Amino acid sequence: ADASSPAPSLDAQDEMPKEADSSAIADAATYPSDCPSPRRPYHVLLTASSGQYQFWQTRIFHHHYLRMRAMDRCGEVGGFTRLLTLPEGRAEDSLSDEMRTIVVAELKKGEDLGFVVLNRPHSVVVALGRGDLVIPEEYILVCETDHLFLKVIPNLASADEAVGYPFHYMVPTRNAITRAIVRKFAGEAFYSQVQQVGPSPVLMTFSSLRRVASEWEDVSFALKRDAEADAEFGWMLEMWGYSVAAAKVGIRHKLLNDFQVESSSQFGNDITKNGVPNYYILHYTFSHEYSAEGVAMLDSKHGDWQFDKRQYQRVLPRSLPPPPRCVFEGAWTLWQLLHDAIVALPDWPDGAF
Repeated sequence: ADASSPAPSLDAQDEMPKEADSSAIADAATYPSDCPSPRRPYHVLLTASSGQYQFWQTRIFHHHYLRMRAMDRCGEVGGFTRLLTLPEGRAEDSLSDEMRTIVVAELKKGEDLGFVVLNRPHSVVVALGRGDLVIPEEYILVCETDHLFLKVIPNLASADEAVGYPFHYMVPTRNAITRAIVRKFAGEAFYSQVQQVGPSPVLMTFSSLRRVASEWEDVSFALKRDAEADAEFGWMLEMWGYSVAAAKVGIRHKLLNDFQVESSSQFGNDITKNGVPNYYILHYTFSHEYSAEGVAMLDSKHGDWQFDKRQYQRVLPRSLPPPPRCVFEGAWTLWQLLHDAIVALPDWPDGAF
């Protein structure tokens, strides 16, 4: 790897201030007096669990949220809330001093049916039910810790239509088994309304989130208890819980291919055009593997340079090496966004991962 080789620049990203004032967490209702109106601000809700693995991801996510908000002082990016699930007896982490945090007790072993992701819909239901999740905005953007903002997201939703991403692995008609399961849990009346969408990222009215939350939790638990659905949907099960629930409560989504990109060494690598990002969010869920010459390693082959978030269970090291010069743009963009946050954030450790 050539550490001195410059990463491709995201022009819009480069215009963002390197340090963002934490006052950007203030209510979305507080805008400079010279900002034009009307505006339709949305709140950013980050669902997160405890532990070092999501701790470092949360810090990076929040850093880029602040940068996105600071980039357009009159924009529609509003306030921020972290919805954190904590095991019984564990104290809150230090990030609660940096960002608004709502804590919900994590489902106990057995209660989660052996699938910890069920805590996501459960925590939303609890936070809403307790009256903790109260926001001044009429819209809300639901995100996960491994999301990175590539450019400012305007309010793409409307009162009648949410906005989601069409996951290629979430097609309700993909095979006979999936069709049968979706029909079983959605019912004949709503089967045809199920979309290839998950609960994150999704931009919707706050009232829509309130309307879908309990059904999302109920369907997700029901799918997990169903042996056939559990085997067919696997790690995607809670996502299917949302898509079925949304159909049942009448939420429709405008599916935008440019809402996010899930880049890897195999696909999703044309990140920019003429220096401007093609997408709003980069989701770093898949791994990147390259040879020292920048050749993509496919079919599970290991390369000289790799990045997989799962390798860094405790911390993402400050000395994270850049990829080889000739890798796809997706790898460079991911490294650049992670590196920018690590350098800008105070007291970032460089310990073992």
